[in-house]
Amino acid sequence: MQVTTDPAAQPCTPRVIEVVVSDELDRAVVPQIGGLLDDALALRPEEIVVDLTACSLIDAAGVTLLLNTHRQAWRAGGRLVLRSPSPHVQRILEVARVAHVLNIDPDPDSATMTSPGFPPAGRPPAQR
Repeated sequence: MQVTTDPAAQPCTPRVIEVVVSDELDRAVVPQIGGLLDDALALRPEEIVVDLTACSLIDAAGVTLLLNTHRQAWRAGGRLVLRSPSPHVQRILEVARVAHVLNIDPDPDSATMTSPGFPPAGRPPAQR
């Protein structure tokens, strides 16, 4: 990564950042994956894609990490997308009652994704 100190230089904001989870998303790896997601959030992309194609299991710590990342991305005007969770991981998200909140793209070649349970990105929720 190149750092510039030229005040006239315009920062480059990536449109999409992808993080691939190639094993279980559990308590043991949440700090590592969480650090990657924090780094991605700091760049303020339009979209963070978490590829779950090779993820065989997600536990409560992993679900919490995804929810927190979703919330932070949404508040910053972006969004988190979960790509291709296995049927088992999808079922865990459904049982945890978060599948309707998270943006899930079951098939990366399809043009449809499940709708998030929040208003469109860029419109923060009303304070209660």
